[in-house]
Amino acid sequence: MGYGQKLNEHIENTPGMSVNKLSKITGISSSTLYSIIKRDSAVRYDYAVRIANVLGIEVSDICKENPYSDSTEVLPGYPTIFPNALASS
Repeated sequence: MGYGQKLNEHIENTPGMSVNKLSKITGISSSTLYSIIKRDSAVRYDYAVRIANVLGIEVSDICKENPYSDSTEVLPGYPTIFPNALASS
């Protein structure tokens, strides 16, 4: 079972919730939510955070916990001069 089906289960198991109501609360279009469910596809991390907050579930139930865990991309860090700049002000 993929993330889309898990999302559908959570919607169905939340009293008074529907895809359209979730759409209105989260600001995510209902067509996007229906597409995620129908295709059983992954949920964008920023959408998953909004959905999880509304449904009272863990983000990891409907999305990879850390979307960068498989990435080989080096994430930006603080410039090395930054801490020194704060100390001298």
